[in-house]
Amino acid sequence: MRLFFKLLLIFASSCVASPAWSASCCGGGTSFPSLISGDFEWQFSSSLSSSQVLADSNISGTTIARTDDFRLSSNTLSLMGSYLLSDLWQVGIVLPVTENSYKASTHKHYSLGDTEVFLGYEALPETTFSLWKPRAIVYLRMILPTGLSIYDSVNPLEQPATGRGFFTPSMGVFIFKTWSHWDLQALAAIETPLEQRFNEILYRPQWNYRGLIGAGYSFAKGLRIGASVAPSYVGGVEVPSHHATSSSYFDTSIVTSFMPNPSWLFSASYTDQTLLPSWNQPLSQTFSLFIQRRTML
Repeated sequence: MRLFFKLLLIFASSCVASPAWSASCCGGGTSFPSLISGDFEWQFSSSLSSSQVLADSNISGTTIARTDDFRLSSNTLSLMGSYLLSDLWQVGIVLPVTENSYKASTHKHYSLGDTEVFLGYEALPETTFSLWKPRAIVYLRMILPTGLSIYDSVNPLEQPATGRGFFTPSMGVFIFKTWSHWDLQALAAIETPLEQRFNEILYRPQWNYRGLIGAGYSFAKGLRIGASVAPSYVGGVEVPSHHATSSSYFDTSIVTSFMPNPSWLFSASYTDQTLLPSWNQPLSQTFSLFIQRRTML
């Protein structure tokens, strides 16, 4: 953990050198790009999360708690950057580094996670005032398998996976609207992982579907409290003579954020996968800290 805090401080210090600007909306475990949703040129973000896999849901939806020795603990530092190419277009990148360990193992494994790059287009810009019309950003994202996958790991107990193992293009839309102190967000995304060979075996991943709906309330002096629910359906992976087994789960999150001025944003969030029904899925609880530094156009 000391390494992660040092990296976080280094990143935050580097952001001070140049004015930057960003926007944050939803807390939670759903993975989607750190999109710029305002009149900001640059956005630099860093998050530090700590999670623990506490249970597994089987194919019938029954939750089975893990013993202490086999609870997977993960600490992840993610560095994110976004740049506004024009009034409507933006690009970005996400670089995660993860430390994984089991209590039953004496080893702690550090590895780069899967890298993400994305291109966003604001399909519904706010050109005139409307009480009901939302803003919407459509994005294309590519997840690059730079992390260690379960197909690469020789000993999953000593080297837990930090990535999916597949090149994964995806497309999504992010919709958001603000009314006075209230805000509402929604997201829908489709992922189409590409087939890949591991040890001469062809793996064919199926499509994944993800969503999110969230709301928040902003108090005086830059304080906001919000919550979100994010369903995910993962299609599973087919191998010769074996059919894919799908999984499904919900990320339920609460988030508190503080914006002391337009250039900085700080937030903390808690995400729980054990609260709503799931099947065929490891279930975790995650606490995250988040910092953004941003610059106006």
